[in-house]
Amino acid sequence: MTSSRPTANLEAVSKGFDVLLALPKPEPVPNLPRSPLYSAIYNSFDGPRRSVNDEVANEIYGTLSGKLDAHLQRILNGATQLEGVALLEYYSAQWTCYSSLAEALTQVCSYLTRPWLRVTSQYRTDVYPVDILALTRWKALFVDGLQEPDQKLTKALLSLIASHTENPTASSNLLKPVLSSLVSLGYSRETTDPIFVDSSHWRYRPRLREIETVNLDIYKDVFERPFLIESGMRFRERAKVLISGPLGGYARDKIMDGWVGGIDRLAGVFPSEETRYELLKIPRRVVVWR
Repeated sequence: MTSSRPTANLEAVSKGFDVLLALPKPEPVPNLPRSPLYSAIYNSFDGPRRSVNDEVANEIYGTLSGKLDAHLQRILNGATQLEGVALLEYYSAQWTCYSSLAEALTQVCSYLTRPWLRVTSQYRTDVYPVDILALTRWKALFVDGLQEPDQKLTKALLSLIASHTENPTASSNLLKPVLSSLVSLGYSRETTDPIFVDSSHWRYRPRLREIETVNLDIYKDVFERPFLIESGMRFRERAKVLISGPLGGYARDKIMDGWVGGIDRLAGVFPSEETRYELLKIPRRVVVWR
């Protein structure tokens, strides 16, 4: 006979997710076992040993994923009319709140993570730890939504970079959180040789050993590549104007040194040293003083 307890607790789980998602900025749960949402998830697994029920665990995970998608769609809708600095300010504020939400969700879903996600994520490429799930949905729903069809986020970042000389402090403070978020989205799995898993409620079966890594692919696609292309074009245009002007070689050298210094100061806000290295290579290719 199937217990009615899991069904009742699944309703509590769904309502608990709604409450957490509605908070302006969720805070870490100070006393986790007494958290209503944590208790609802814990009690969804029946029996004295809280044995994992695949169907229940899948439903909890699917509910969380669906509610995150709906939440992110609302965030994306809020950015419809925003461009430039306004868009980046909105992105930064939403990212701060969403990061807190991901941390809170990771806490309250910790029981689900221990007995089920840890094993299931080794077999299903669409299942992640809760914190990684939150990142993958942010990228798929919000970042990709901003980028399609006209790369609004990239354009806003490049526009802010272009105005950096006018207000370097303000632009740096806005660039850092947005670029750092793009770096944190670069999650990937690498599969190695299979191992065998033993668990009290799972049969022996081969499991692929996986290594979780962070890469810069999203950061490069959204920002670094278009930024370096535009920087090279802008620098060459300025160099042509300088060469064709009336200034002598020494004066041109001083102006060029100032440009390079500005580039170096700007590069301090980039989360990747490779971006700075590639950026500083641009003026070396355009040797206007020779």
